[in-house]
Amino acid sequence: MSELPNDPMDDLLHRAHNTAQGAPAEFKGRLRARMAAEAGARRRARVMYIQTAVAVAAVVVIALVLGLNWQWFVSTRPTVQPETAERSNTPAPAEAPVFNTPDIRPEPQLPANTPPAKPDNSEQPQPPEEPRRVPEPEPEPTPEKPDDVVEQPKPDDTVEQPKPTEPKQPEGTEVKPEEPRRALQLSVLGEPKLRVKYEGGEWADYAGEELFEGVQLKARGNVDLHLAGGGLARFNGELQLQRDGDALGFTVLDDSLYVDNLETGQAVTVEGAGHPATMDNGIGVFYLVRDDFEVGCIAGALSLVDVKVEPGTTRRASARGVGDAKKLKADSFLRGIPARVLLREDFDTPPPGGMYQEGERLVNGVVVQENQPGFIAFRYNPTLMVLPGTVLRMRFRTTDVSRLELELFTDSEITPLKRNEQRMFKHTWKPDKNGEWTELELRVEEIPERDDPANFPTYGTVLRNFKLHFTGKKLEIDWVEFVRVQ
Repeated sequence: MSELPNDPMDDLLHRAHNTAQGAPAEFKGRLRARMAAEAGARRRARVMYIQTAVAVAAVVVIALVLGLNWQWFVSTRPTVQPETAERSNTPAPAEAPVFNTPDIRPEPQLPANTPPAKPDNSEQPQPPEEPRRVPEPEPEPTPEKPDDVVEQPKPDDTVEQPKPTEPKQPEGTEVKPEEPRRALQLSVLGEPKLRVKYEGGEWADYAGEELFEGVQLKARGNVDLHLAGGGLARFNGELQLQRDGDALGFTVLDDSLYVDNLETGQAVTVEGAGHPATMDNGIGVFYLVRDDFEVGCIAGALSLVDVKVEPGTTRRASARGVGDAKKLKADSFLRGIPARVLLREDFDTPPPGGMYQEGERLVNGVVVQENQPGFIAFRYNPTLMVLPGTVLRMRFRTTDVSRLELELFTDSEITPLKRNEQRMFKHTWKPDKNGEWTELELRVEEIPERDDPANFPTYGTVLRNFKLHFTGKKLEIDWVEFVRVQ
C-alpha cells in the first residue's frame, strides 16, 4: 500500500509522465520517493508540535497546583519573639508566600487532519520543509505586593505583641457585685427566747450576734429591742427587719409590735398584711388580725395608708380600706415594757454639761457636797425635753439632813437688758432615813411650778439643769437618770 494518501494530483502527474516524450522510466519512482519523504517530514513536525503543547500544559497545571497549595511548603508553627513570648500566647501573623508563576502561552497547534501543502508544478524536486521553531515564553513581570500584605519582621527586630483583650460583655448583662448587708443598729435587751433566720437559711437560736437587714425574728413571749437614737420596740410572734431608706422598717408577720421613736429623729415604717404605716415621731402599737392591720397611736404622729391616726385612737385597715377611729384601750401586751432612758449620769466622770463647781467633788463615782448652805447641780447636754411618762430617778444618801428641795429650771430665751422670767418646777421633802442609800422616783409631770402650783411640765417642756438643795451635814448622789415609762 502506498504511504501517500489518494491525491488526484498523482493521477495527473502519471498521465503527464506517460504522455511526455523522452521521460525516463525511473522518474516516476523518484517522484514518488520525494513525495513520501515530504509527507514523513510533515508528520514528524506535527508530532513535535503535539509533544511541545502537552509539556507546556503539564508545566501550567503543576504551577497552578503549587500556587493554590503554598502552605505545603510553609511552616504553620506560630512565630513568637523571645521578648514577648511570656507576655502573650497569641502568635504573630505569618506572611503568605507569593509565587511568581510565568504565564506560558503555547503556540497554536495545527489540526491533525491538515492536508499537505500542494507541490510546485516544477519538475525539479523541492527540498524538505524545515519544522517551525516554537518561541521561548517571555517571562511575566513580577507583580507588586498588595497593600494588605503584612511584612514579616526580621529576626533582629523586636515586635511588641498586642495584649489579649477581655471580651466585652453586652450592655445590661454585667454581673453586679452583691452589696453587703447593712447593720440594723439595734440591740436585743436581756436574754429572751429568740430565733433568727436570713433568706435561704435555717432558723437558729439567737446568741447575741449583730443583726443585719433582712433578718427574720421569731419570739417566744415578749422581746424588747433598743433602737438607734434611744428608741424602744417590743414584739411577740414573728417579724422581719430591713432598712427602708433612712428609716427602720418592720414587717409584722404574726401577732403584735410596739414602737417608741418619740423625739429620736429616727423614722419607722411598719407593714402588716400589705397595709403600710408610717411613724416619723411617735409611740404606736400594731396588731396583725388575720388579713387586717390595726394601728393605735399613743403619742406623736402616726399614719395608716395615708390616713392620720390621732393620739389615743386606733384605726383598722382591711381590703375595704381604713376604718373609723376608735378609742385606744389598755392591753396586757403593753405591761412591763422596760423604761426608755432619756438621760443618765453615773458621775464616774464629770457630766458633759458640767458641774456647777460650788464645792461638789467626785469620789469613786459619787458626787459629794458637805458645805452649807449647799446643793449638787449639773447642766444637761444641752437640754432635756419632757416626754409623756417622763420619770426622774436617783440614788442618794444623806447625813443629818432635815430637808431636800429639787429644782428643775426651764430653758427660756434670755433677752439682754430685760428682765427674763424663768419657770422653775420645785419638789420639797424630808428624807426617810439618814445614813442609808435610798432610791427616789418622781413623775416629772407631777412636779408643780413654784410660782403657779397648778401648772406642771408637759410634753415638749425643755429643761436645762438639775439642782438638789439640802439642809444638813452632807449629801451624796450615786446616779441620776430621766426615763420614759409606758
